[in-house]
Amino acid sequence: MVAQMTHVEHKGNHQMNKYIFMLTIAIIISACGGSESEPDKVIIEPVLEQPVDLFIANMEGLPLDEFIQQSFPQLLLRDPELVLYEGLSKEVSLDTYQLTDISREYREETNDFYNAALSLLKSYELGGLTTLQRQNYEVYLWWLEDQLQLKSYPQFQLNILQSLSLSDFFLGLHPLQSEQDALNYIAQLEGLAGQYEALRTHLVDRQSKGIIDPVVLVGHVVEQLNGLVNLAPTEAPIYQHFAQVSAALNMSAERRTALIEQVASIIEDEVKPELTELVSALESMLPHAPTYEIGLNQYPLGSEYYQAILSHHLTASMTAEQMYQAGLEELTSVQETMRAEFDLLGYPSHYTLEQFYQLLEESAPMVEKEQVVSTFESLLSDVNTKIEGAFHAMSVPSLSVVASHQDGYYPASKDGTESGRFVADTRNNRPYYLMPSLA
Repeated sequence: MVAQMTHVEHKGNHQMNKYIFMLTIAIIISACGGSESEPDKVIIEPVLEQPVDLFIANMEGLPLDEFIQQSFPQLLLRDPELVLYEGLSKEVSLDTYQLTDISREYREETNDFYNAALSLLKSYELGGLTTLQRQNYEVYLWWLEDQLQLKSYPQFQLNILQSLSLSDFFLGLHPLQSEQDALNYIAQLEGLAGQYEALRTHLVDRQSKGIIDPVVLVGHVVEQLNGLVNLAPTEAPIYQHFAQVSAALNMSAERRTALIEQVASIIEDEVKPELTELVSALESMLPHAPTYEIGLNQYPLGSEYYQAILSHHLTASMTAEQMYQAGLEELTSVQETMRAEFDLLGYPSHYTLEQFYQLLEESAPMVEKEQVVSTFESLLSDVNTKIEGAFHAMSVPSLSVVASHQDGYYPASKDGTESGRFVADTRNNRPYYLMPSLA
């Protein structure tokens, strides 16, 4: 039996695991070279829009070191949102912040780039390579084959949860530090409607192949999206985020007002109609959505995809059944620990976990919404003090806490030019007991 989990892969796919390329990029970009000396920095031209034929022509005939250093960043540029999330825009010369196209055509073209890179990599003779070159070759080979294995299941690469995160780019991921940033933000916002349309097309196509997400998930998403559709443009999270953050930009009040009004217009005239169409399509799927089954194994090739995900995430060989049993054992252990903690609070021992948490929520101290940012700042300051005793000497990147309409974390750029951002939902009062673990 496949473990009863429906969406263990990341959105788009870039919100949970982020591919595992942090180690890879450290090895490939920083350690390439025929000797143990520091390699020269390779200047990567922005090539997000180049055709695959030009990519192949530019890569053919390069020495192995240069091929890896040149091709790897160009593959990452195919997913600019992921590059931004990982703070790697400077390393791969992502000069313009932009959405990652999720259309079928673009995803298929991206697969062509990965296949081309793999074919070119395999054309190199391995004899005569240094130890370092051989290591880089093997790591790059593993990474390319791993990505292509996941991409060979396009029907699962996007799912209904994507509809809740397509707007994340505009809620903290896209920097807003200058008027030019604001202009680019608005230009990208004009493309959000197309993203919703592409996702709707994909989900309808999946339905024709016998793949509809479970009814509990479809219903949850429809409820949240209807909440967004029913908001006035000035109540939309994107509008409120832009209005709030743009207040700190160096521009006249008149200019800022004009840009804010433009954001409201795009939301009302372009984004909301496509979002409404997406909701309508999802509502039509509800009567056909699986009622009881939630596992991937109910879908064609679902079991195979699940095993591919396990191979992607694990260094040990485990079947889906073994992973499922390991999860049940760990869950039992965690719940026993939780019950012991509730005993210390004097809660009735016969309560269910749901009752425990209901009682906790009713009795927990609340933090006023005006104090949410300062409370998180205090918690993070405490963490920074304690972390010195837990790790060897290290440099902790600067991190700012920013009021927003959702919670999220966007790491600092690797070159230190952009600080990390912890965006915190400040719309409502919050129970304090949830804040330390989130921080």
